[in-house]
Amino acid sequence: MIIGYPRGFSDAVNNLPIARNGLLASQYGLKFDGLPLCLVDANLHPGMSGSPVFAKQSNIWRSGPSRTLAIGRGDNTYFLGVFSATVSTILSDSTQEPLGLGFVWYGNLIEDIIDSALKP
Repeated sequence: MIIGYPRGFSDAVNNLPIARNGLLASQYGLKFDGLPLCLVDANLHPGMSGSPVFAKQSNIWRSGPSRTLAIGRGDNTYFLGVFSATVSTILSDSTQEPLGLGFVWYGNLIEDIIDSALKP
């Protein structure tokens, strides 16, 4: 779930953000392309940058050499990180085509940024 203000849109009376759903599109916890982020498959728009990204434990699949195990539903919600941008690819004619993917920087980076800002 990504919570934010797509193109500045919100509940104008209460100024409440919009909650969007998405799926993890890359392996969470691994560095994607060497960067501390993962990809989400979600229909997101400008204005969502900086939005918190959460996941609710639903079904977790663990693959072993001989089996795949499904673990049932849980009630925990986890902060995954911060959405930063949508992903596009450049076509042969130099135009950009959106891929429907977005970058989510891992949440542990927030502590690192704060710690480095507080150092004299």
